[in-house]
Amino acid sequence: MARASSPYTPDISIIIPVFNARDTLERAIDSIRNQTIDLRRLETILVDDASTDGSGDLIQEFERRYPFCRSFSLSTYVRGAGAPRNVGLDAAHGRYVMFLDADDEYEPWACETLLDTIEKTGDDVVSSEYAGHGKDGVVTEIELFRHPAFDNVRGVDAATRPELFWPAPALWSRIYRKAQLHQNGVRFPENTINDDACFVWHAMLSARSVTHLRVKTVRYHRDVHSRADAGGHVTDWIDERAFVDLITTRRIIVDLFKRYSSIGYADLRGALDAKHAIKQLLRSGIVALPRSTAEVLYDLFSLLVREDRLELNDLEQLVADLARTRRFHELARILALVSRRRDQL
Repeated sequence: MARASSPYTPDISIIIPVFNARDTLERAIDSIRNQTIDLRRLETILVDDASTDGSGDLIQEFERRYPFCRSFSLSTYVRGAGAPRNVGLDAAHGRYVMFLDADDEYEPWACETLLDTIEKTGDDVVSSEYAGHGKDGVVTEIELFRHPAFDNVRGVDAATRPELFWPAPALWSRIYRKAQLHQNGVRFPENTINDDACFVWHAMLSARSVTHLRVKTVRYHRDVHSRADAGGHVTDWIDERAFVDLITTRRIIVDLFKRYSSIGYADLRGALDAKHAIKQLLRSGIVALPRSTAEVLYDLFSLLVREDRLELNDLEQLVADLARTRRFHELARILALVSRRRDQL
């Protein structure tokens, strides 16, 4: 049972979906406790998705221990983090919303820096940067952020700035104005592992203005992001259902770009998503494409106006060509061959 109300009115609601995260969750909470901002300006909403490792008991303990924590629990497991995140959105008291995964950490300055910026600029979304942290202590910089296009992004219309859609969605590296989310119906799709991209691109495209900060605010622990249905990174784990999720949510994203962007999906995100989808298709082990999935593949590739931007190898190019020309039977044969080769290795 969550605390009925906070003893103070927070500026920021931090939403953390929890699924079997007992080993890493305290580290995430400690990173919030160590924020430079007055903790009375924060609330942390922990939503357990029917964990089996005692995470539900742990978040209740955090609620008893820390005034800034509130806990919620789903009675039955829901695939992906979308449902827990929506519970958090509905419960949020703050004027602004941030997110954190249960196995990541904020830098100490994260909340204060993002809050100060969004209050000064009046933007609907403020984005920042992050670095990957491995178990071996190696820090991986995100190369895309070195591009000079990110040097002066202040109060811009995201739908007119393709470079803002080059990096991964990185839901947890941003602060969002809650009123703007409600006004535009920005929510997470549920029962899918690709909920974050739909939410982030919807928030960015519908925002009146956005700003990007050349500041790292999150330590992204790649070594523990291994299972997509546990909130992990989809690029690290894929099966047939995960691929269908990926393609289905891309249809949602295509519709969002049609609705909000005058530039168009192909220019803003199309090549990146198409290349990613091809690589994931070849990793998925799918040997028979459901008709609905095949049609989404066609939609995805037919939107590309400059095919040379994909930089595919020969096999990936063949997959793209077959999907784009609706030669789905031939594509299924290729996928079956790839699957058999994988099984033999």
